[in-house]
Amino acid sequence: MKKTAFMPLMAMAAAVCVATSCGPEDPGALNGEFSISPTQRVKFAQGNLQYQPSTKTYRFADNQWQCLSKERDKMAETDTVFWDLFDWGTGDNPAKSSDKFVDWGKNPITNGGNEGGIWRSLTGEEWEYLILKRENAANLTAWAMVNNVKGIVVLPDNFKAEGSLKFNPVPADSLRTWSDQMALKNYKTDLSPANTYTADEWKAMQDAGAMFLSFNATRFDDYPSGGYWLPTDDYMSIEPGAIWPKRGCNTSAFTFGVRLAKDVKK
Repeated sequence: MKKTAFMPLMAMAAAVCVATSCGPEDPGALNGEFSISPTQRVKFAQGNLQYQPSTKTYRFADNQWQCLSKERDKMAETDTVFWDLFDWGTGDNPAKSSDKFVDWGKNPITNGGNEGGIWRSLTGEEWEYLILKRENAANLTAWAMVNNVKGIVVLPDNFKAEGSLKFNPVPADSLRTWSDQMALKNYKTDLSPANTYTADEWKAMQDAGAMFLSFNATRFDDYPSGGYWLPTDDYMSIEPGAIWPKRGCNTSAFTFGVRLAKDVKK
């Protein structure tokens, strides 16, 4: 398999407005547009979903690297703090477990337009297309550390930049497809080459439309990982060695994050 060379990219918002659909204010949404199928694109939320049980209030995190609760006890309806790890499909009431999926996006999100039904969770097939199948996919995903938080960066379809900042995509020879079709992208476990951004450097990347998914649910400091719920009883998993767009699980056994998206009107 041919090796993909690293690509130097500069994330300067002023230089990429046209490429990333800067326009009228879109509350809670990143600038970039991301293909999740041959015919559908989405914008992702500015950060992971957060919930305050005492007021039944939803909001998006102020930034993409924010993780409030890497591990938590059971959420209580009287809690006044905000949580960002949820049981599966608890869109009706995150403080209670559910045996059926109710999307959190059905509710108003204060800094995401404050109306119900604007946002939704991506399916495993949509994550798979985004990470693995869209045009130029191999050059649009990478491991990164943003403001000292580990995770992955996913670039929008038409990311264009120039200058001194570097973005090192996953080299093609480190990709592996597993026969069981669950783990669809496997990276070198040392996270090399990593992309490291200060908060200010990341702001430029984000202004250009880049998305960051943090390792938000780790029990071991030496092996960070992250999980994000799907509408089915599966989750999208990111680990130092692999991205699993659709990973089966016993939904009652886990709490994971939620990164919502909104469809771009055709």
